[in-house]
Amino acid sequence: MNIKNKLYNLLRKSEKYTKTDMVYLTRGGFWLTLFRFISSISAFILAIAFANLLPKEIYAQYKYILSIFSILSIPMLSGMGQAAVQAVARGYDKTIVSAIKTKLRWSSLAFLGSLIMFLYYHFININHNLSYIFLGSAFILPFFESFSIYDDFLQGKKLFNKSSIYGIIIKISALATMLLAIFLTNNIFAVISAYLIPYLIGRTIFYLIITK
Repeated sequence: MNIKNKLYNLLRKSEKYTKTDMVYLTRGGFWLTLFRFISSISAFILAIAFANLLPKEIYAQYKYILSIFSILSIPMLSGMGQAAVQAVARGYDKTIVSAIKTKLRWSSLAFLGSLIMFLYYHFININHNLSYIFLGSAFILPFFESFSIYDDFLQGKKLFNKSSIYGIIIKISALATMLLAIFLTNNIFAVISAYLIPYLIGRTIFYLIITK
């Protein structure tokens, strides 16, 4: 406790030079650094698994599909997250509900885009694995992206510890399911499902928690 108090007092004294809340900055910086560290370790482990356990073409398909997902997610108003952070910081907590309703309405474009990709790969460029991935993404992507707004709420409330802990839980869950899928199969459908489903479940659960 003495060390903690000394550190607290030191940070407070430094504020007359930095002109900022150093205690707040230190707490937020610690949790952000922890989350980034876990994310980097997860990415490193996945890279090793992809390089040693999967054929190169499967990894290429994986990167291609994630790129298409990014394009399909463009209409879902990703910039609304920052607006939600600012609104929640000013005390307008219910903005988060309005924001997600708007995002879900716009996600109909991602739904249509995914269906177009499904039809293309199912009937024109015959690749049933890819076609079923995009069929599934038509129903998953809108919620996968929209429910991530839970984190914007936590950021607006300055609850950086919960934001990082929730993010780490999702990261580790996704890492575990993807490693399992990579060990058990070379099927791209299984690998993408192992990526999407933990994020979808985690973000949905944490959104329901913060709306309470």
